[in-house]
Amino acid sequence: MKRMHAITLEDALFFIVPVRFKISTGIAISSSHHVVVVKRGDKSGVGEGFSHLHRAMSFLKRHADKLLNLASKYDFEGLRDIARIGKLRLPMALEMALLDLSAKEEGLGACELMGRPVRKKVRVFRTIPLGRKDEVVRIASRLASEGWGIKLKIGMGAEPDLELVKAVRGAVGPDVPLIVDVNQAYPPGVALRLLRRMERYGLYSIEQPCFRTDLRAHSVLKKALDTPIMLDESVRDVEELEKAVEAGAIDVLNLKICRVGGLFRALNILEACVDMGVRLYIGTGRELGVGAATLLHMASLIPEELFWGCEIGWWFFIGFDILKRPLAFRNGEMEVPSGPGLGVEIADEAWLRRQVERRGGLFIKLENIGRMARVKSMLLSASERLISLPWLLAKSYYSVNELIAKMRGR
Repeated sequence: MKRMHAITLEDALFFIVPVRFKISTGIAISSSHHVVVVKRGDKSGVGEGFSHLHRAMSFLKRHADKLLNLASKYDFEGLRDIARIGKLRLPMALEMALLDLSAKEEGLGACELMGRPVRKKVRVFRTIPLGRKDEVVRIASRLASEGWGIKLKIGMGAEPDLELVKAVRGAVGPDVPLIVDVNQAYPPGVALRLLRRMERYGLYSIEQPCFRTDLRAHSVLKKALDTPIMLDESVRDVEELEKAVEAGAIDVLNLKICRVGGLFRALNILEACVDMGVRLYIGTGRELGVGAATLLHMASLIPEELFWGCEIGWWFFIGFDILKRPLAFRNGEMEVPSGPGLGVEIADEAWLRRQVERRGGLFIKLENIGRMARVKSMLLSASERLISLPWLLAKSYYSVNELIAKMRGR
């Protein structure tokens, strides 16, 4: 159905704050975010994203008006249709904002607009990055006591990983769901030997143990291990999902909006997983409250027999969230926000600015974008790559395979 009135970009703000988050393939030292508000008539929609700040600023300043003018002609299903055929390519923040706006215009919750929700509460997980064993165990114990499921980053080496998982399981008890995320760290033989030993500690699933293009290795692991194999980096679209299923390489898909190219593509993959009977875990990148609300709405659509959990909580790493009221968490579950649209509101801009500046970050409005802001953002991005480089070079299995995959255009 076509729409008559134009959608406009009402507001956009950008910020970058220091953070430290380490996984087997790199280290993050800063976290860049942007929030957009779109409007049509008396209704508005909010969305967020977290690409490099200088790229987000340049793209939205140059292209937002043109993209929103095109989007104005379609309802939500129409937007999904033209996105499928490549007629429209929106950044994640604008997709979320259009979902929020469209649902409000229809008087529906976002999940009702996207499909048929089957749950009002969602089992949620928090991620613990690489760190000292005593610190990781302390964090895991606290999260478990609060009711969270735990996703543990590993990839430091076979014996340190084994000792870490043993210590965490001993600290949290036998009933807490525990995912280990290897982030492609291990060659197939090492992965098989290590994970066979690690299974004794009661794993909920094993995420991406080997390099993303090596479906054969994941197929071997799936057959040899009792723990479900969860793929993440291996699946970026429906075609790659089909290949993973045909190879017998996947039990669960970690579906991330940011990794698969946005909300519309994520919904296509979600529907394909349901059709093929692949279990789904809704993963997170660096989503704050608006993005997390979107993930909860998506998680509510997954049939019970295929639902594996939902991961949220990046605001714990930067020290604050962007919502006026926090998402409701109790006994290991979060409520899917109620009301029209995504069901969330953005915090006061002045309050957000104070939180960013208090942490030594940079806060910018769209109309105030200048050269110095772009330069500072680019320098931070370059610093992060340089800091991660020695860490990556030490991971010869991953770095060599990544180079080969890039040369082959994968």
